[in-house]
Amino acid sequence: MDTAGHHFGPEADETRQWVERIDQIIGRLHAGLDSLSLPVNLIVVSDHGMQSVDDGEVDLSPYIDPASVRVVLEGPAAWIYASDPANVEKAYRALKRKSPRFEVYRRTETPAEWHFRENPRSGDLVALVNQASVFVLNRPQEGREKARRPPPKGEQVTIRAGSKPCRRFFTRSDPT
Repeated sequence: MDTAGHHFGPEADETRQWVERIDQIIGRLHAGLDSLSLPVNLIVVSDHGMQSVDDGEVDLSPYIDPASVRVVLEGPAAWIYASDPANVEKAYRALKRKSPRFEVYRRTETPAEWHFRENPRSGDLVALVNQASVFVLNRPQEGREKARRPPPKGEQVTIRAGSKPCRRFFTRSDPT
């Protein structure tokens, strides 16, 4: 289901078909557990929500010097790394408040609930779109033939807990 949502978009027929298939599987599992007459708790969760990419792409190329930083694009997030702290600050200043379409944070200044602060894999800088968009780099980075990931057909994984499209799912069924 997740793969279909990423590939075809959250509103696509292919995604709907996977949702229906998973619903049937969970229904069979629930019925099977009920038939056991045992006190079993069934918990179903998801790790993120999705929304359609309606606002297109946000190109970071005008702001980033590809010779001084490495950028990893993950849809609505960009992880920016540099071995030289001066290049981190230069990239931060080049990005901060330069567009209403995204925000940028030093890793150490990200909101605590994101749990990025202590994890160097989170990037020296973390950039997030403010709308239903995805990040791209239209100018190749040094040592890479193609830095730009083709945009998905219509998905965006939401990252910010509590943001409207970030509808993590939790439900339970208990025997009482």
